[in-house]
Amino acid sequence: MALLSDWKQKNIKAFTHFYAPAIIVGIILLISYLYFCYLYWGDPLIRFHNIQSMTKTHLWSFESGNTQQLIDRLSIKPVILFYNTFGLLLVLTLLSLFKLPTQLKPWLYYLLFTIFFFWFGTTSFSDYQPIVPIERVILVCLPGFIILSAYFLSQLRIPVINSYQLLHQTIKIIILIIACLPFMIYISSWGIMHDASAESMSIVKQEANAYPDKQSLLITSDLRSKDSLKYFFGYKYPKNIHVISAEQLPELINKGLNYKKILIYIDNQLSMFLYRAYGNDFYDELIYKMEFNLIYKRNQVFLYDVIKEEKLIKLNNVIKEKYPDKHYIGIVNSTKNN
Repeated sequence: MALLSDWKQKNIKAFTHFYAPAIIVGIILLISYLYFCYLYWGDPLIRFHNIQSMTKTHLWSFESGNTQQLIDRLSIKPVILFYNTFGLLLVLTLLSLFKLPTQLKPWLYYLLFTIFFFWFGTTSFSDYQPIVPIERVILVCLPGFIILSAYFLSQLRIPVINSYQLLHQTIKIIILIIACLPFMIYISSWGIMHDASAESMSIVKQEANAYPDKQSLLITSDLRSKDSLKYFFGYKYPKNIHVISAEQLPELINKGLNYKKILIYIDNQLSMFLYRAYGNDFYDELIYKMEFNLIYKRNQVFLYDVIKEEKLIKLNNVIKEKYPDKHYIGIVNSTKNN
């Protein structure tokens, strides 16, 4: 919108000093990203192809959900998510709309577009799969919220005596801090969980490197960590590390165990989220009861060393007893050496 406005006004300086450099840098970054994906994975569009391939199978897929879940996702859930994430920042943005100058209208349009694409957008071109309502996917809306809220605060007038000007400014600062508090708390949680996962995976690397010619097994209690932990290995697990989820353990036991080292990883916060949000099977408690050798613990991240395979076989029996109708055929080979 800003570009069209400057085009109508024939603002040549804006094009030569702002739009042209921004477009050129954007094109360079895009080409660099695609070229990197091509060199590393052999496919410049691998990110999009992977997302498309998970249609109807991803953890947040609505294929198995009912109509009411879809209605909630397209109605009340985004409202709750925006309020819980941005708090008073959302309120200040709404108040700014009553007196918004023309030069800030492009930021309003930006905010509306990003909210619209999140609210009604899809993660697949072949099937309508709404974007999962979690905090990180709406961070793209944050610049719009901040700029519009900041404008409202700058226009805020509190009738005070001149000698209390300091109080006037202090009240503004307090309002701004309260508005940003939900976001600050969310950002602060990133490092905690990320560091714990990174430290635990560092231990896994050390254990696997100690036996480079032998296979090591890493079992994750939830389904998602099996894929997300690749990040700490350069997005590709070493050939001597076989990674499965606890759900896949029964089939692996049937095939036989032949590993030098067996480790179990638990991210209890993630497991609980997947259990409550998507109804995924919850294996954490079953693993705790086996009393494996704990070698790492930080916050809600645990790493166990399976010293005795008898305990792992016992865990396998407990899993099959709790989830007797589970279908395990063919899910282990698809993840081996991935």
